[in-house]
Formats: sequence, C-alpha cells, structure tokens
Amino acid sequence: MIGIDEPSKASSPLENSGTPLHVAVVAGDQALRHGLVRLLAQDPRLRLLDPVADLAELGTAGLQYDACVLGLPETGFSDTVTEFMRAVPCVVWIPALGIPALGEQADGWRHWVASWVRGARGVVGHDVARVAFADAVLSAARSPHDLHPHIARALLEATSAMDLGVSATLVGTLGEVAKGRRTAAAMSASGTSAATHALDLAHLRDACERAGLGVPRRSGDGRRRHDRGDAFEPGVIPPEALMLSSRVREVLRCYADGYDYEEIAQHLNISETTVKSHVLSAMDKFGITHNRSSEARQLFAIYISGRHSRPDLLLRRLERIRSSTPVVSARLPVVPL
Repeated sequence: MIGIDEPSKASSPLENSGTPLHVAVVAGDQALRHGLVRLLAQDPRLRLLDPVADLAELGTAGLQYDACVLGLPETGFSDTVTEFMRAVPCVVWIPALGIPALGEQADGWRHWVASWVRGARGVVGHDVARVAFADAVLSAARSPHDLHPHIARALLEATSAMDLGVSATLVGTLGEVAKGRRTAAAMSASGTSAATHALDLAHLRDACERAGLGVPRRSGDGRRRHDRGDAFEPGVIPPEALMLSSRVREVLRCYADGYDYEEIAQHLNISETTVKSHVLSAMDKFGITHNRSSEARQLFAIYISGRHSRPDLLLRRLERIRSSTPVVSARLPVVPL
C-alpha cells in the first residue's frame, strides 16, 4: 500500500530511459482526471496509471508510481498535499489561467509560484504542448532542479514584484529557461554549477515562502459567475483541447457559442467545408465517430471550449455518445428475378 509516508521509489524507470515512467494522476474534477490521462497516454516514455480523485484514494489503490500529476486543488494546498508534493516528484496542472508572460504586471504568476513553493517540481498550464508536458513529468522524476519555461517566467515575475534578493546568476538562468533553453544550457550560459543552482533554488523557495507566496491568490469566493448581459466566463478547459490546433479550437468556440457553419466560415474567412471538417475531425480524435448529430456536435464544442459549469455531467453525456453504436437500417432481402 502506498501512502504519504511511503511514496513509490522504484528505481528501474529512472535508471533505464527505455523503461516507461509510471505516472499517477490525481484531480478532483472527473473531466480533468480523464483528460490528463488521455493527454499524456500517447507518449511512449510514460505509463499512465488509473486516475484517482484525491490522495486518500491514491493511498488505498495500491498503485506504484515514479511521479504524479496533480490538478490544482480548488481549495488551495492542504498540509497533506504539501507533504505529498515534497515527498514525491509532482507536476501541478493549472487549468484556464494562461501562461505567465514576461513583464506582465497581473498577479496570475502567484498560482504558479505557490505550487512550486509548496513542493511541486514542475508546474504547467492548459496551453502547454503535449510533448513539453511529458518532458516536465520526466524532468520532475529524473532532474529535480530542472525548470520548465512556464515556472521560470513566473519566478522571474515573483523576484521582480517582491524584491526577493535573488542572485544575479539565478536570474540569468531563469531568464534563459523562460526563453525556452533547457536548464543545463541555461546554467552553462550563466556560468553556474549544478550545486550552486540547486542552492540558489532552495534559497529562492525559502524567500518566496517568507514573502507569503505559498498560497495562491484568489478573487472573491473562487466561483465563476454569469451575470446578465456579460459574456460567459469559460470554465475548466479540458486537456483534450491541446490535441487540437488553435484554428480548430477557435472553430469549436464559435460553434459552442451558437454560430452555424456559414456564420463561422464568414467570421474566420474560411469555407463551410473546412469548418465542418474541423468539427468532425476533432470529434474523431475524441473517439466520437458514430453519433454526429447537431446535439452531439454542440455538446462536444461546449466541452472542449470550456463553455460550461458542470464538466463532469457534460463529459458523462459525451461518454454515452462516444460509446453508442451506429444504427444500421434494416434492408429487405434482394430476391433474384
């Protein structure tokens, strides 16, 4: 049985790059759980285990894992979650917040930094590429001091906004990683050793914690509102959306908002045939190959675009549509004359 005090530490996947890394997935939202699995399952370097809703279920499931992907908890990080993240290589998935941009004054970076301060080795958002997401999971297990560009940008924002007294070499390393360079190459460019880099990160984590950056900042009660006359604020954007191009996602957003093929084609300056092809090919990737009714298309577009408040119920309906079998019309036997 695996619990908080006994994280899985099977060494073979970490020592032999040819052996897939066993990855646990923990997220309270059902749609997010299964979406994360589908997003990473195609990478041959990873073996995705059955997803669970919380750490208690992970402990009783008896799963053995080398790393864990965690959905950002709606209520923040409890002591139990923090303890787990500091004991097990974890990557935190932050949905629908966007990537922190360099020079951006908004405090969206606090969610990213809070996850890192609490012990996550990697933090990614819903806009991350699938390969980059898998790379982040592998790095979390094999290279605890490697950084992903997203978290590097957030840490740079934190050091700038909070005056944390970070060394110039670490700032240089973070700057290079934020631009897309791998950590080892960034360290070389900054002239810092692995030992110094690890020590600088430890000091930065302590400084962030002292500055109160271990708690994500939330506005109001964290619930999403839909006021009369205002545009609907999207809910959680599912990981499956990353399997689609930005143009396809744009088409689905328009379709979810109620526009028909002709209106979408005029708006995006493409043909109606292309619009229809985008919608149906996206449904193919999701496994909906039989039921292509207008209702099924609308539900699918709403789910992928995050235009919903109950993704669990919506996903349940889509799963039923996906598992439905095609209706074959009966034919009269052909009688030779």
